Amino acid sequence: MNEQQNQTRCFIQAKLSDFSNRISQGYHKPVRGFFKDMLMGICGTGEPSLHNIAKFIQDDTSTKKTSERLYRNIRRDNLAEEVEKMKFEYKLPGLRKDEVLHCATRRIGVRTDDHPSKKSNSVEISLIVVRKFRKGSREGKDFYLLCDFDDPNMSEKEAIARAIDTYRRRWAVEEVHRQVKQSMKWEGMRLKSYRGMKNLNAFMALAIYFIYKLKDHIHILAVGFPKLIIYKKADRYKVMEFCYYRICDVVGT
Repeated sequence: MNEQQNQTRCFIQAKLSDFSNRISQGYHKPVRGFFKDMLMGICGTGEPSLHNIAKFIQDDTSTKKTSERLYRNIRRDNLAEEVEKMKFEYKLPGLRKDEVLHCATRRIGVRTDDHPSKKSNSVEISLIVVRKFRKGSREGKDFYLLCDFDDPNMSEKEAIARAIDTYRRRWAVEEVHRQVKQSMKWEGMRLKSYRGMKNLNAFMALAIYFIYKLKDHIHILAVGFPKLIIYKKADRYKVMEFCYYRICDVVGT
């Protein structure tokens, strides 16, 4: 690795360290260190394997003890935080011209345990049901959105509008999911507890957010790793629009 690449790598590490410090404010020092280790590990290894993250972390303890510490912390509490009777009283503009969406919502419980039971653990989320109408006539079948927004003051109509707006971007979301699965092996998670999986997913989301924000500094990454950050042939000064695969390669170098 040449001097320019070393400088770029140090720049990325400094940015990630600053990002970790900002999002972990309010936690005790050991937890803040855990945040940093997880984000550095996920970005550095390109996968959500706690064992590989433990091997990646350079500390004064054995991989076994580091791995045990990560598994212990990933299970921390509070780390990440019926349709037939529903009234379709909310109307929003459709996805196409002359289309109107009739929407309804209610809070429902979703079981999180592997097997059904009267005492199964569950989480409460919002179910949004949407019916499409075009020129006054109903079209197609209902479609359903499951979501949970963290704003307790958000009205039902605001929650529906936000969910629909997110749904409009579903193809872009699919592209992100595909990239995360390929670049960071999202589907390779292996944890036995729901809480651990939930927390690990939260760290994955933070790592992805950091990587996507690095596009703001794409010119710096391109200087250090020009062969990884490919520009369009038609304009060698214009970076590809969806360049996050390349950024993942740079971060993992």
